[in-house]
Amino acid sequence: MTEQKNSVTTEVINQPKKKTVKKNTEINEEVKIVVEKNKKENKKNILVFFESGASYTTSSGITFSQQNKMEEISIEEAEFLLRLDNFRLPNDEEKEMYYNNLEV
Repeated sequence: MTEQKNSVTTEVINQPKKKTVKKNTEINEEVKIVVEKNKKENKKNILVFFESGASYTTSSGITFSQQNKMEEISIEEAEFLLRLDNFRLPNDEEKEMYYNNLEV
C-alpha cells in the first residue's frame, strides 16, 4: 500500500497539541502598591479575582472556577497569580459582594 502525502494516520491524530502559555512577567504598579501595603500591615491574605478560564487550582489547593471567582490567598501566591493574564485584583463592588456573601 502506498502512503499519500495528504493522508491522515493514527500517529498524526494521537500527537498531543502544543500550547504556549503566555505569562505576564511584569506586575503593574497598582498591584505592587496593594501587595506592599498588605505586607506592611502584616496581612497574610489578599483577595484575588479569577477573570477568565475554566478553572485554576493553586499549589495550596484553592480552586478558582466560573462559580468561585474570588478567594483570599496568601500574598506570595497572589504575587504569582497576578502575573498571569487571567487573574486581577477585584474592584470595590466585587469586594463588597464577596464580603457580604461571607456574612450570610
